[in-house]
Amino acid sequence: MTTTRDQAAQGVCEWQAFLAGLMVGGAAAILFAPYNGRELRSRIKEQARIGSDAVVDAMGKATEAVGKAMENAQGFVGDVPALVEKGKERLRSEGARMASAVDAARNAYSESARS
Repeated sequence: MTTTRDQAAQGVCEWQAFLAGLMVGGAAAILFAPYNGRELRSRIKEQARIGSDAVVDAMGKATEAVGKAMENAQGFVGDVPALVEKGKERLRSEGARMASAVDAARNAYSESARS
């Protein structure tokens, strides 16, 4: 059974191992770095500028695309009442055509039944 004291000691050991690994990794990075400090900072700064420019460009394109989508959506929403009215009129005319077809079928049936 582990006690709180054992758990605390284990946590300290884990942190010590982490910090030791961090120091060894940092030392290895410095020893094996392909550039000196000034060159490395300059390259990091340049890459950060390039990344920042890419993000700004992407945001501009996304904003433009959203604007176009909003314009298209507004145009569509503006057309909805006209489309609904056109659909209603088509249903009315088709309904009237179907009603006359049904009447014609009834009349034809009635005439054939009389003969």
